[in-house]
Amino acid sequence: MKKTLLILFVLFVVGVGCKKMNNGGELCACSPMRGPELYLSVKNATGTDLLNESNAGAYTKDQVQLYQKNTAGQTTALLFAVRPPFTYGDKKFESYSIYIPVSFAGQANNTVYLKLKEKEYTLKVQLTQNNAEVTALMIDEKPVVKDNTDLTNYLQMFYLTE
Repeated sequence: MKKTLLILFVLFVVGVGCKKMNNGGELCACSPMRGPELYLSVKNATGTDLLNESNAGAYTKDQVQLYQKNTAGQTTALLFAVRPPFTYGDKKFESYSIYIPVSFAGQANNTVYLKLKEKEYTLKVQLTQNNAEVTALMIDEKPVVKDNTDLTNYLQMFYLTE
C-alpha cells in the first residue's frame, strides 16, 4: 500500500512539475517551456518577397544578420531562421519570413539589430505583462504592421516594407 501511494505521489509531482508559458499560466506537463517569438516578413514597395531568393533583389540567408550590442558597442549574434511559406490547416501564408525567438527580452530595452545586406534596422519589442507574447514591434522607432488575420491564432507576424 505504501509503495502504491509513493508511486502515485511521484506521478502527481512529475505531472504538475513543469509549467507551460502561456497567457493563463496553467500547469502542463506536456510541452517544454518556450518564450515569446515573432516572425518578420520583408517586402519591397511593390509587394515582392525580399526573402525569397528566386526574386530579383532578394536577400540570401548570408545577407541577414540579427545581433545585440552591449554598452561598449560589441555585437553578439542571435539565433534566427528564414522560414519558407507555410500552411496551417486551410490557412496559407505565401511569403518567406524571419523567425526570431525573443530570448533577448528584458535586456538592453528589448532592443536588437537586424542587418539586411548593408542596411541596419533597430528592432524593439513590446511584450505582454507576463512576457508570453509580443504585442508590438518598433523598427527604427516606427511601429510595424502586425498581421491581424487568422494567422495570429498560430504566430505573431509583422511586416517590414523597404
